[in-house]
Amino acid sequence: MTWQRREILSAILDRVAESGNQTESTFLFEEVNEWPREVLKTLIAAKLVREALPADTITCRGCEEFCRRQVTMVV
Repeated sequence: MTWQRREILSAILDRVAESGNQTESTFLFEEVNEWPREVLKTLIAAKLVREALPADTITCRGCEEFCRRQVTMVV
């Protein structure tokens, strides 16, 4: 599925809102890989998004909000 431009901007704004007081929000490769290349290039040029270093895990600090992201618990 290829995302439409409005859906991408909406997803970015939603993700920023989810992050609360954090200074950065994270998108998984699988999500961004579905965005049209020209839109991604424009967002990078406008410094609205940037490429992050690869990570094996992302730490969830937890919150009281409903999270649409998939979470894996390690015990």
